Amino acid sequence: MADDVRSAAPGLAGSTRLVAVAHTFASASATSEIPLAAGDVVVQCWFEVTTAYNAGSTNVIIVGDGTTTNKYLTSSDVTEGTPAVYPTGGKGPFPAETGAGTLTVGYTQSGTAAGTGAGKFYALITSAPA
Repeated sequence: MADDVRSAAPGLAGSTRLVAVAHTFASASATSEIPLAAGDVVVQCWFEVTTAYNAGSTNVIIVGDGTTTNKYLTSSDVTEGTPAVYPTGGKGPFPAETGAGTLTVGYTQSGTAAGTGAGKFYALITSAPA
């Protein structure tokens, strides 16, 4: 059966992986754990708020590649104070990476410091074909 799929969709294939980074209000302002290689493609990404972030004025989650802080998710993509998945349906695909990087979840807050807040960033990534 795999031969039928290959003949119907010829070409080179890379590996695909679903990755996740946990985040809490008490995390460092930037959490980096997932390496990206040149040629990797972030096919889709999203952030799941599991516990509302409750800083007094603003809570901001962004996701970047270690160079561009909001390359994948910007300040308007996540509603940090309401548990749900953001953005609805995910965001992507993005252009292939031109160099190595690291998926980085950033968090900033203002006003009274947050006492709660937790979530997880997810990304579906395909690597460059061999």
